[in-house]
Amino acid sequence: MKLTVLSSLALAAPAAAQVVSTVGPEVAPLGSPITITISNDGAVPVYSGLCPFFVDDGSEDGVPVFAPVCVKVAQEIAPGETLTAIWDQTDAHGMQVSTGLYYVVVQLPDGSEEVTPIVIDAGADAAISILGTPATGATRELLLSAPQQPNLPYRLAASFAGEAPTLASCAGTIPLAADALLALTLPAGGGILLNSTGLLSSTGLGFDAKLALPDEPVLAGVAIRLGFVVVDNSLACSLAAVSEPLELTLL
Repeated sequence: MKLTVLSSLALAAPAAAQVVSTVGPEVAPLGSPITITISNDGAVPVYSGLCPFFVDDGSEDGVPVFAPVCVKVAQEIAPGETLTAIWDQTDAHGMQVSTGLYYVVVQLPDGSEEVTPIVIDAGADAAISILGTPATGATRELLLSAPQQPNLPYRLAASFAGEAPTLASCAGTIPLAADALLALTLPAGGGILLNSTGLLSSTGLGFDAKLALPDEPVLAGVAIRLGFVVVDNSLACSLAAVSEPLELTLL
């Protein structure tokens, strides 16, 4: 890829913890899986439970919403590896939760906890999760979700996050800016995105896309934005869904 496209916006590298969680999407369509990933960006193995999270409603009393039941074993997370669990937006009785704000509490291998707010929004059509930290030199899986658009093609692209989205369409504004990174990633297989086009599954999920970041420390601090559209050529407006943006600061 053309390194200068990304490195031109590099900032001072943020301080990064060695073992952290990544939870998303931050704004999720109703029925979209919520991914919970622990990344080991350190140099030694760490150990975690298989389902190291629970969900509460964010109230002062922290009313529990969901806690997974898993076999209590210690799973090794080797350096550079990740461990991912899924919350399927159900409560303790297996019922779909209502829309609104929830807090995902992740229990890290060192015993500390990280809390991420998640909004389940019936007005959101599609969203993206990244399964791990956006660390330079890493290739991370992306989970695309558009629950109401099964078996349809998608196209994923990226732009820098410093500019407001400018791509107008018949389905509203696509959350990307018309910049050099968009030009690099818009062609299928272009730049830092792998498998950026494909078909969603029968449940409206895309499992094949990846973010592949060069092993160039100068990229740490660059902020990018990912977005995708779902295409249905049988409609008057062929864009059946436009995703919520996924904004990332490279580490």
